[in-house]
Amino acid sequence: MSHVDAPLNSDEVVLPAATLARAERICAAVMILAGAASVLGWILDATQFASSWLTAFCMVASLATGSLFFVMAHHVTGAGWSVVVRRLLENVTRTLPLLSLMFIPIALNLGRLYAWNDPARRLGDPSLAHRLLWLGPAFFTLRTLLYILIWSLFAQRLARWSSLQDETRDPALSTRMHNLSAPGLLVLAITTTLAAFDWLMSLRYAWISTIYGVLFWSGGFVGALALLILIAYALRSAGIPARMITAEHYHDLGKLLIGFTIFWTYISFSQYFLIWYGNLPEETAWYIARRVGGWNLVSWALPIGHFAIPFFALLRRSVKRNPRALAAIAAWLLAFHYIDLYWQAAPTFATQGPRPHWLDVATLATMFAASAFVFLRACRNRPLVPVGDPRLGESLAFKNL
Repeated sequence: MSHVDAPLNSDEVVLPAATLARAERICAAVMILAGAASVLGWILDATQFASSWLTAFCMVASLATGSLFFVMAHHVTGAGWSVVVRRLLENVTRTLPLLSLMFIPIALNLGRLYAWNDPARRLGDPSLAHRLLWLGPAFFTLRTLLYILIWSLFAQRLARWSSLQDETRDPALSTRMHNLSAPGLLVLAITTTLAAFDWLMSLRYAWISTIYGVLFWSGGFVGALALLILIAYALRSAGIPARMITAEHYHDLGKLLIGFTIFWTYISFSQYFLIWYGNLPEETAWYIARRVGGWNLVSWALPIGHFAIPFFALLRRSVKRNPRALAAIAAWLLAFHYIDLYWQAAPTFATQGPRPHWLDVATLATMFAASAFVFLRACRNRPLVPVGDPRLGESLAFKNL
């Protein structure tokens, strides 16, 4: 690949201070208003609040950990084309410490969310006896905080070295980030699997699926890519020159998006097929609960909306190279990622079918606004692209074959 002779100008790699300040004020206002509505909902209907908050928490956590995966994958593979979008993902991972605060309402509502926390059930259910050590309130909370700490430390170190490279132009820092990311991907895989088991699978503690962690990853990968595309499009709309993220980069992001959409479909079908084929009551009960009432409609909507529609749309090369069209598909997939998590969590509390509630919107808006505020603060403190990365020229000159 040829390199770009002219470097990016300073005004091409930073957002105007006025634009950032305005966006931060909007995020702060939404966070305060939606947060106040969420607190009111907690007072009025604590169980509904807990259910809505858990789903929103898993949504935000999956996007942040999915972004961390792609940052690490970039370093491990030594990819050149993705240098111009890596910093955006790094800034998303800066929201990971925020999860520790977002987890507080869950920790305070364990009894409303998880049947295994019911003292009577803990004493009277033999199937729970051998799970008591793992499914204890204190250990459950400690594990979650440990997951968040591990993710945050990886994200902080990679972002710090990336910022240092902006200043020093030291190519050895790329090697450091590669060496940290290789074992980091393994640690991330293990901890996100355990987090999925804890937060979502243990809602029905008698049900187990060894593939469930991979299902959580795959949804997070799709969601993180969709979020990245939307952020890139928003920057374009805010006046960031198109030569920073070109149609060539959108094309590759579109290819990754369709690839991980297929991966999510494969994992989702694999879990369903293996449980259907095994036909064991303790396993099929989870799917039976999602085949009754209104949940059956959601069960059919997911393969159509999360796979078929975006799959056929993304087959077209012209769509993948069109920022507006790709952003529309990304928004669609991000919405279905939430529906997927809602479908996994909500049947525990609404057995007859979906029960949309204003708290679903309020809790999600609270967390998204808070995360967006932290993301914008990260954008304020350093350039939008890693200007010290030795492969930046290759990324700017990237062309699809």
